[in-house]
Amino acid sequence: MNRMQKILLKSTHFILVIAMIITSISINYSFAESKRKPTLNRKKLELKVGSTYKLKVKNYKGKVRWKSNKKRVATVSKKGKVKAIKTGKATIIAFAGKTRIKCTVKVKKGTDSQNNNTNQNPNILPTVTPIPTPSNNSGENNSDTTASPEPSQGVDNTATPEPSLGPETGVMREDFTAMDCAVEMGIGLNLGNTFESFWEDKENSFTGALTIGGNTPQDYETCWGAPVTTKEMIDGIKNAGFKNVRIPVYWGNMMEADGKYEISPAYIERVREVIDYCRSNELYVIVNIHHYDEFIIKNKSREEAVAITEKLWTQIAEAYKDYSDYLVFEGFNENLGSKRENDNFSNNQLFDYTNEMNQTFVDAVRQTGGNNAERILIVSGYNTNIDKTTDKLFVMPNDTVDNKLMVSVHYVDNACYWGKQIGNDYWLNYSKNQCELLKKAFTEKGIPVFIGECTAAYPEDNMASDAIHKYSPDCLEIMLNMIVDYGFVPVIWDVHYEDSFYSRTDCKIVNDDNQAVITGIANRYK
Repeated sequence: MNRMQKILLKSTHFILVIAMIITSISINYSFAESKRKPTLNRKKLELKVGSTYKLKVKNYKGKVRWKSNKKRVATVSKKGKVKAIKTGKATIIAFAGKTRIKCTVKVKKGTDSQNNNTNQNPNILPTVTPIPTPSNNSGENNSDTTASPEPSQGVDNTATPEPSLGPETGVMREDFTAMDCAVEMGIGLNLGNTFESFWEDKENSFTGALTIGGNTPQDYETCWGAPVTTKEMIDGIKNAGFKNVRIPVYWGNMMEADGKYEISPAYIERVREVIDYCRSNELYVIVNIHHYDEFIIKNKSREEAVAITEKLWTQIAEAYKDYSDYLVFEGFNENLGSKRENDNFSNNQLFDYTNEMNQTFVDAVRQTGGNNAERILIVSGYNTNIDKTTDKLFVMPNDTVDNKLMVSVHYVDNACYWGKQIGNDYWLNYSKNQCELLKKAFTEKGIPVFIGECTAAYPEDNMASDAIHKYSPDCLEIMLNMIVDYGFVPVIWDVHYEDSFYSRTDCKIVNDDNQAVITGIANRYK
């Protein structure tokens, strides 16, 4: 080997060693990068109305999806640009792969000059707390010239705790199924004879309802004797041990009688207020179409009823699409399986009509997108009758996502109640047989059962002559425990009257023995 060859060989060895070192450094750097979790450049923002700020995700190279839980307060673009809309608080969520990162945004009022110029330093108030951003191994240029200017107070290197987002975050849980929801829902209470209250007007061929008083939401809310719903009432429901509230709604109230079937924005917002009362208490909320389903089914052709249903559910779903999966939609009340007086439908045709209405409900909600694409939905049974709903002719709707549907029926012991056969062995056996039908038709197939209305009180007049159990709270306890044993969701039907189950005046369950029953059932879910 001559001198030149030796020099070339040594040079080659040197180059290979350098390459190996560089590769090792690169691998170690990449490994270190992969171990770091994605973060946002801000955990908290305070913006003035009309101002903007661009959020950035650190330590993540993939596609980021952005979401605001309250678009009325603050919006966020596909590129992470936050815009303050109105005073209030919102949470901006960045989805970086399987990681969800949150930024709390507080929007305050600004002067006209500030609102008209979103590229000045005053856009961001000086109380913004930055997230500490390590300078080493960031692999990223932090001087993003497209972002709104940042405050000049510098970086706070003290770790900032994750902000409290409150009970309503607008976040949908990953892999959250209807069965998961049924377990979490616990026992519930109906806000009965309230938002579904209306005065019938047979001359009104579009809404079927009279215009009442000043035509405000509260005029209808109170027209069957209920007081105006307050947060204190909902606080009391939570304190009593309930975990969900069902809000029946007659969406024809305040609707113009012009055939457009446009729901009153004021009515939507009043229902939203009560939803928010519930969510502030971390309660599940179930919203449905109540009584208005009866009007359209009994006064319109099948084709018209299906079309109206699509219009109604599209509007309802759009209005509340930004709520988290603690808001659940229930298609109808008890009227699927009904028809117009002169319609000559066979039994099979009525089941087919019922199935089409349920499919229309699911399709209308899903097509609105957003959180509604994966929201838990409750499919209403045939007249919510257990025997009819467990018939093989009743078919659950097709869905675009798996395991997101429940089925709703009412009153496990309904026939015994009205037949004055409460409290005896027949009552117990009949109720168990009804539960067995539901178990085989739905639960064993992975479909949760929602008992949307359960008996609250068992008067002496409804007791059997050979009753073993004669005290109303005892009967209530037996029935609720049976429902829970089968894994169903029980929701007590209650309205506001002198001897109601839950007093909306005192904000508590009236009877101490009934309260003990609810406490016992609630403890079964802990």
